[in-house]
Amino acid sequence: RAYLFADDQLWLMTEDHSLVNEQIKAGVIREEDAEFVAGRNVITRSVGFEQDVEVDVIERPIRPGDLYLLCSDGLSGMVSHEQMVEMCRLGDPKKIVPECIEQAKNGGGDDNISVLVLKVEKGP
Repeated sequence: RAYLFADDQLWLMTEDHSLVNEQIKAGVIREEDAEFVAGRNVITRSVGFEQDVEVDVIERPIRPGDLYLLCSDGLSGMVSHEQMVEMCRLGDPKKIVPECIEQAKNGGGDDNISVLVLKVEKGP
């Protein structure tokens, strides 16, 4: 997942390409029921499995102060959106990354935890 933290708000910029997310979008299941669905880790699109992959492209101007958080489901599946907001408020990527990893471990940490934080210091 890729998130943007700006103006004290955290936005999910990517879409999960999973069976459960497709079921939510199609109205087959409700988002609050997703964690109880069997096979919720089944992915429907990935790099390296198929020869050709349709990619999502998001274009957005960058601004000084923008903070981007990229992570695996080892983080996003273990900590709440509110916890991620609080960690991003730390502002310093050198503090955010270890805090994210610690929070994911405290939340169960049953998967690999990958976190990358980029902060835009100057405009283009």
